[in-house]
This record gives sequence, C-alpha cells and structure tokens, in this order.
Amino acid sequence: GIAPTLLYRSIPVYQTTGKYTFAVATPAELSAAGTALGVTLDATRGQVAAFALDCAGAFASGVVVAASTADASSSEFYYSGGLPSATAKATDPSGTVAILNVPVGSATMTTTVQSTSAVAATFAVPIRAGTVTEVFLVPTP
Repeated sequence: GIAPTLLYRSIPVYQTTGKYTFAVATPAELSAAGTALGVTLDATRGQVAAFALDCAGAFASGVVVAASTADASSSEFYYSGGLPSATAKATDPSGTVAILNVPVGSATMTTTVQSTSAVAATFAVPIRAGTVTEVFLVPTP
C-alpha cells in the first residue's frame, strides 16, 4: 500500500491550472529515503514535502521554506539538481524542500525570498503522525 498522504494547495480552487502533480510513496520507500538522508523517520511525527511557487504558478528557486512547529528532531532537505541536499539552504528551480519528523498538530508553512528576506507566503496545514503532507505554496498578499 501507499503511505497516508495529504495534499494541500494554497492556490484557490477556482484557479486550477492542472499542471501540478504529486507523488505518493510506500512506507518502505519513505523509510529508504530517510535512511539515505541519514534520518530515521519517526512514526509519531509527520513528513512534509513543500513546493514553493512564484506569482505565475511556476516553481520558484531561491526560496526558504519553514514549518512553524519544526524542532531539533526535525530535518530539512532542499533539493539541488533533482536530489535532496544536506547543504542547500534554499530551493532550486524545482521549488522543492522536504521537512522530516515534524511534530503533529497545525503547522504554519512560511516561504521567504532568500535574497530579500521578504515573506512571500504563509499557509497552515495539519501534520499527522505517520503521514506525508504535500503542500504547494504560492505568494499571498
């Protein structure tokens, strides 16, 4: 089976573009990914896959993504060249970041433009134990 996955979009439903896809993984695939990154996934916490978008709805590079409830047991990995990186500090052209082992509850996802430190988006999502939360983040007024 697949790992429980929640999908959230900060894009209004009436603005559906149909160009975004999301992935689902098996628990074994998630565990293997965590192991490859040097992280043991905690089943009592949630995993977040976040995608930063620009005003036109394209994936955005140079964006820092934060989950308000992330703590010392959480780990974040920005993608660089299509793979998670332990050293990247902002999104590449894929706009992707994984935040692992996020405490359960409501987390506010915030995107900040790295070059200006301007907050671009905030969006609250629920984090559930043993569940992947995928969230697409577009700039908010």
